[in-house]
Amino acid sequence: MKTILLLVAAVALIMIGWHLRPTSTPTPVPTPNPAPLMDIIVTDPQPGQVISSPLTVSGQARGTWFFEASAPIKVLDSAGHVIGQSHIEATGEWMTDQLVFFTGSVSFTQATGTGSVVFMNDNPSGDPVRDKSFTVPITFQ
Repeated sequence: MKTILLLVAAVALIMIGWHLRPTSTPTPVPTPNPAPLMDIIVTDPQPGQVISSPLTVSGQARGTWFFEASAPIKVLDSAGHVIGQSHIEATGEWMTDQLVFFTGSVSFTQATGTGSVVFMNDNPSGDPVRDKSFTVPITFQ
């Protein structure tokens, strides 16, 4: 009987020791931060593109960029003066946080040298914290 009790006690101690043994913990591998989500992708005009009036613009923007399927754009000369303004229109369902295709056209007074086309989100709240813009540098023809 003593032998059986000693055997059970030995097995119990072995089991407890097995569960309490130190285990190697794998070293966590740092994961890179994901790339930030683009709010707008302009396909036309491309940076540095030579443009003339009227300018046709296109690309994709998150539905949150639009209000009533529209968002403003403007053309600036090299001094930063607005020489044309219009809007882009979503061509698909804009009530989403996904990318939506857009097109638009803007006429502007003739300029020389360089300038930019500025795409702005439509911010009906008027809260400046919610303002977003994306600028494409261009060259006037």
